[in-house]
Amino acid sequence: MKTYITLILFAIFSIHTVTAQDVYLQGEVPEAIDEQARKLTDRYISELAISGEMQPIFEQKVVEFLMRREEVKEKYEGKAMLDRLFLLSKEENGEMRNILTQPQLRRYRRIKKKIQPIAVVED
Repeated sequence: MKTYITLILFAIFSIHTVTAQDVYLQGEVPEAIDEQARKLTDRYISELAISGEMQPIFEQKVVEFLMRREEVKEKYEGKAMLDRLFLLSKEENGEMRNILTQPQLRRYRRIKKKIQPIAVVED
């Protein structure tokens, strides 16, 4: 019985994850986000030695999370925005696990704080 329930929950989670990812890439990507994704990908390529076949997959994931980040910034402000951006960053780290090798992932997590800070405090 536990196995059956676990399989059902896994199936529901998998379906939710797949549909959630498609929403951000179904429409047209704004030029600003596309350009930002290319620049970020270029920086990560040099830092992580991302291979040619991994590059478009990595860039597509960057586009997805940049779009989601903009959505959070539009809907929330202050602490609520920072909390959501933090959770989104953790989710992005988790999804990069499916793209990067283990050594690349460790390095990605270290350098991401410099390349893509969660938020910049302006005086």
